[in-house]
Amino acid sequence: MPAFRFKTCRLLPGNVRNRELSLIQRRILRRLRNKRRSIKRNLSQRENLNSNIKSQTTRKLSIYYGDLPIREMHRGRERTSYIPFLLNQETRSDVIPVRLHFSDTLPQARQPISHRRVCLNNGLVTITHLKVSHGDLISFKENDARTRGEEIRRSFYIDISVGKIVGKFLPAKIWRRTKTEWFRLLTTQRGCRLLKKSLFIWILKALANLYLPGSAFLVGLFVGLLAASSTAMAAGPPDWMTGDPNERLLRKTEKQLLKVSEELDQVTAQAVANAQLFPLPLPGTNAAEQADTIRSILEHDLDGIHLNQRIRRIRKWLQPGEIDNSESLFWVQIIDQLNRLMP
Repeated sequence: MPAFRFKTCRLLPGNVRNRELSLIQRRILRRLRNKRRSIKRNLSQRENLNSNIKSQTTRKLSIYYGDLPIREMHRGRERTSYIPFLLNQETRSDVIPVRLHFSDTLPQARQPISHRRVCLNNGLVTITHLKVSHGDLISFKENDARTRGEEIRRSFYIDISVGKIVGKFLPAKIWRRTKTEWFRLLTTQRGCRLLKKSLFIWILKALANLYLPGSAFLVGLFVGLLAASSTAMAAGPPDWMTGDPNERLLRKTEKQLLKVSEELDQVTAQAVANAQLFPLPLPGTNAAEQADTIRSILEHDLDGIHLNQRIRRIRKWLQPGEIDNSESLFWVQIIDQLNRLMP
């Protein structure tokens, strides 16, 4: 509580309760009571401020991890700099034994390290703040392992060998994207850049190399999908960004998924129409004969026969009894989809 400008005992001499007060003394007493109430009210509001909680948390963390300087908490430029800081502190050589239940407290874990009793990958460790990598083995010497064997408890995220008193620091996945967030990323330029570098594109390229020569078909589909997402961006922000945040996002996400699937079907039909159907790996004995047969069906009378009629010829030539491998079944499904898409 902050100090007043003048001492309270000099403002009102004598016992206040047993004597009558003058008008000025009553005014002074009223001001003192109001000032005390305002101070208590401000203190109660100050306890609920985020900055105060953040500073208290920072101080508690620095004390917990051995009086670390607080400036290390603010080295990152982004707001997420607190998460790497905590993860770096959890990988210290004195914190890992506590998480492994080799020790109960941090000072108890630092004592054997300073006494050269802890081994990291079969080598002695004397630095308490040494960073441990994924897969490193933390163990004790033989004499200490016998005494600590009965105190070790098992945990769900740690692999412990009770007989040898050896612990291993395992990697863990901290963040996982949901499907809704991936489809939200499709509506932004940053999301398209992330999608180009993601594992999903590598799987698409691998499938394209398996089923199509040159991987032009699936790459064209992806380029069309990115073009559709860019047109959606040019049209304006979606409803889920401009609407009320308290509304249900599930229905909006379903509408977005339906819109993307329709655009993907249109791009598929356009890519097939422009490419005039790549040579398909049809069932038979010779792959060259299959390719020649399909080329003859596709290239025959291109001006007079519509594309959907040529697709029907290929579908008629593919009898169910002749299909004997999964690759041909894959192409039969593609042709069925083309029959539904083409007018």
